[in-house]
Amino acid sequence: MEYYHRLEKLIFKIEQAFVTVLLAVSFVAVFVQVFARYFFLPIIDTTEFSMMSLPMLAFMGLGLCTYTDGSISIEIVSLIRNKWVRFVLIFVRHIIMLLFVVVYVFMARDLIVFVANINMTTLELRIPLLLPYVTLMAGLVFMGIHTIGGLLRLLSGIITQTEETTNSEEERQDA
Repeated sequence: MEYYHRLEKLIFKIEQAFVTVLLAVSFVAVFVQVFARYFFLPIIDTTEFSMMSLPMLAFMGLGLCTYTDGSISIEIVSLIRNKWVRFVLIFVRHIIMLLFVVVYVFMARDLIVFVANINMTTLELRIPLLLPYVTLMAGLVFMGIHTIGGLLRLLSGIITQTEETTNSEEERQDA
């Protein structure tokens, strides 16, 4: 369990760095394009960099949101007071997310094969359109890894709570 948690943290840091770079690329590309258009500079169009970086940013954000529990279902579940109902809802959410990951990994695989076979690129800068689809696959894989980690944490938390309850009951009986 500890090794899996370390792996998750490492993946999270890689995702953070990648998303930070993509966001910086997008900002710089848009800034350069606005600057070039305002001053009528004869430089290459940079909008394709932002057009490629923003979907990649969103796809890599899948794993980040999963790791940080940054989804709306967290808000709803946190309002429920009963621990077992909350446990069941979180467990069901993780199972649904795993099913989502499996279905979309197969879809992303088909998209990657299709785009790789036709070798599509953007018009002006010739950026391969394979990049966003590979990023989609990576984001889905990371989402699956983080979902499994969430399930492991959830189940180990229930085991820990059960052990604490058993230990406290034994202490009461000893007293």
